[in-house]
Amino acid sequence: MKVSVLTIGTEITTGEILNTNVQWISERLEALGLDVVHHLTVADHWEVMKGALDYLSSSEVLVVTGGLGPTQDDLTRELVADWVGSELEFSNAAYRDLAEKLQSRGRVPMESHKKQCYFPKQAQVLNNSVGTAHGFSIHKGRNQIFVLPGPPRELKPMWTDHVEPLLPKGELTPWVKWIFRGLPESEVADRFERVLAQFIDPKKIEIGYRASPPHIHVKVRKRNVPEGLIEKVAEEFVSVIVDRV
Repeated sequence: MKVSVLTIGTEITTGEILNTNVQWISERLEALGLDVVHHLTVADHWEVMKGALDYLSSSEVLVVTGGLGPTQDDLTRELVADWVGSELEFSNAAYRDLAEKLQSRGRVPMESHKKQCYFPKQAQVLNNSVGTAHGFSIHKGRNQIFVLPGPPRELKPMWTDHVEPLLPKGELTPWVKWIFRGLPESEVADRFERVLAQFIDPKKIEIGYRASPPHIHVKVRKRNVPEGLIEKVAEEFVSVIVDRV
C-alpha cells in the first residue's frame, strides 16, 4: 500500500521552520510496512494545495499536515472538504472541547476559533488532546485521507492514539542494513550485488545505498515474503561480503 505525505505551510516553503514532521511520520509508516512514495510541501495557496492533492491521489493513503488553525491563511479543512466533494458542518463537541482548553489557560474563545470546529460531513474527528485544532479522517474513493495539525507536540500524540490504529499493516519487510568502510560507493555496490545474486534474485528486492564518508550504508528488503526470511538469508552471506570488502 502506497502512502504520500503532504505538508502545508508557507513558513516551511520559505525556510522559516524545518519540516521535522515528515521524517517522524515516515519512520512510523515504514515500521508498519507501508510504502512511502512521496513527500510534498506546499505553501498556503488554494490552487497549489489542490494541485498537490490531485498529484498525490495515486496513493491509497494521504497524510496531510498543517493549515488547521483559526486564521485566514489556514485553508486545509476547506480545501480537503472541497476536494472530496463534501460540505463542512459545525461540531458542537469540538467547540466545547476548544472552549474548555482556552478557559483552562485563562482565555476566552474568539469568533475566529469557531473555524476550527468545522469538519467535512462523514469525516471521523480525531481528537487533539494538546491543542485546539482537532484533525479528521475521510475517504474519497480508494483514498483514505488523514488531516492533522502541524505543531509536532500536537501531531505526535494524535498520530499514535488515532491514526496508527486506523492504518492497515503493510506488506513491506523491514530493511536489513550494513555499514561498509574503506571502499567507494560504486565498488561496494558492485561487490554487494554480486554476492547478493548468489542468494536472491536482485530484481525481486529493493536495494538502497547512501554514502556518508568514510562509510557506505547499504540496505535491502523484500516484499511479500515470510517474516524472518530475509534475515536468515542475510546471516548466510554477510560473512562473505565482509570478507570481500
